[in-house]
Amino acid sequence: MSCKLVVPSVKYVVFSYYLVVAGCRNISFSSNINKFINSLDKNYKFKSHIFNNSSLNFSTRKRPEEPPWKILFFGTDNFSLACLQPLNAKLNTGTLMSGLGVITSVGSVVHKFAESEKLPIYSWPPDDNILNNYDLGIVVSYGKLIPENIINALPFGVLNVHASLLPRWRGAAPISYAILNGDAETGVTIMLIKPHKFDVGDTVRQYRCAILPNETTPELSNRLAHHAGLLLMECIRDIPRCIDMAVPQPNEGVTYAPKVTGKLSTVDWKKLSAKQVYDLHRAISHKYILSTTWFDKPVRLYNIEMDHQSPLHKKVLSNVSSHKSALKFLNSSDPLGPNIDENKLNINNKDVSPGKISYNRNKQILKIQCADGNWVMCNNLKVSNGRIMSNHDFYNGFLTKKDQTDWFFE
Repeated sequence: MSCKLVVPSVKYVVFSYYLVVAGCRNISFSSNINKFINSLDKNYKFKSHIFNNSSLNFSTRKRPEEPPWKILFFGTDNFSLACLQPLNAKLNTGTLMSGLGVITSVGSVVHKFAESEKLPIYSWPPDDNILNNYDLGIVVSYGKLIPENIINALPFGVLNVHASLLPRWRGAAPISYAILNGDAETGVTIMLIKPHKFDVGDTVRQYRCAILPNETTPELSNRLAHHAGLLLMECIRDIPRCIDMAVPQPNEGVTYAPKVTGKLSTVDWKKLSAKQVYDLHRAISHKYILSTTWFDKPVRLYNIEMDHQSPLHKKVLSNVSSHKSALKFLNSSDPLGPNIDENKLNINNKDVSPGKISYNRNKQILKIQCADGNWVMCNNLKVSNGRIMSNHDFYNGFLTKKDQTDWFFE
């Protein structure tokens, strides 16, 4: 003989209790029964919403509590590849993971790697038949907003690997903006993706690291990509706990890192300090060479360095703040820029001529003065659409044609 335990719904239990109480109190409720049921529906749904973590998905499939996991990976670039490779290596051990599918762009480095490793490759957007084969999504530098139906179709939802210490530098170019803004540190954040907005989900894991003084965006990107792969594997080893322990991002400290465009490359010598010009070079020169003008002719500046022999150099480094938004100092109407306090630096304006060019013929060093009185050095230049030339060639071909009092970039 067998018996089946039937668990009544919450609504049924509460409604039955209402009947008993009403009967004991001889309360007539027949006229209000529909209102009561509708009210109970609303209250029940509301309470259900409260008791569910809003960052988690609502997949109808049961969440597996133990490995092996099946992971669907979204990514395209080298940063993505650095996260996909350790996942694939773990898959090949036959432990922790039993499936790894890839959604990427044809011809990308991720696509080529997935092909070489014979991983399943899918096109965007994945349909339900694909999503039903996976437990968790992982997005790394994919560039598309993941819709709610995809998040909800996966039992664990979707994780995103972002190259900053969120909520600082939400957006497409966090590494460039961290360098451009003179930040002392950055890192990697793994978060749960929420629908409709980028980079706002609950934080699962974070890794912090210092930004080296002369580090460029490609160099820092490679370093962060390596640590992102390691951090991601830490999460994969304990997915249920990581997701359940995720915490909301703080409301304070939010900054944005939009896509880097060529507009950022124009140097305003009257606004930027030497340190800011150098940071701008480190941040974007892999995509856009810094530019200025010489008597209405466009000039591109290559291999920019700080002039550490400047008498103001140490004073500037100790007084210029690194916590202002890059967008603020690039767009500020203040002629000295918001990061420069003229009173603290005690700069004599008569000795500062932003954009002024100095050339040492013996050492073939070309320097440009910036808004704070310090100088940056440039090792190669290109005027208009000409060839890249040495400092000496620029001196012979352009500087000697003008009076030295007119040696200015604008």
